[in-house]
Amino acid sequence: MIRTIGIVFSIIPAAFLFHFYEYGQHLTQEDADFLFIGSLLYVVTAGILSTKLEVKFLLAANLVHFVLAIVLAMFFLPTETSWFNPVGRDLAIAFTALFFIAGIWVVRYLSLSIHSTKKKNNA
Repeated sequence: MIRTIGIVFSIIPAAFLFHFYEYGQHLTQEDADFLFIGSLLYVVTAGILSTKLEVKFLLAANLVHFVLAIVLAMFFLPTETSWFNPVGRDLAIAFTALFFIAGIWVVRYLSLSIHSTKKKNNA
């Protein structure tokens, strides 16, 4: 059950949701207050849940996350805006997805390290 939740959580296109929320808040001229907290919460939760996954499943989920974020951006975010300058919409989404994926892997590594240290101390 936890593995399934971990896979589903890793597939969530957080990079798209990040930019979709940020751009929507920009259009309404409001601050994106939830952006940092939501992103951090997602990365920590997905990283901890990913400790129960095999590496090959996590890599596959990360690939789906990456592709799904870019495809959703093509449908729901405009290309011709100054918002994504100088790299453009697709590269901005790709960079953000890579940061999210790297964050998940860092949290996974730290979580596994803490867990193995606790096992050694208890043994």
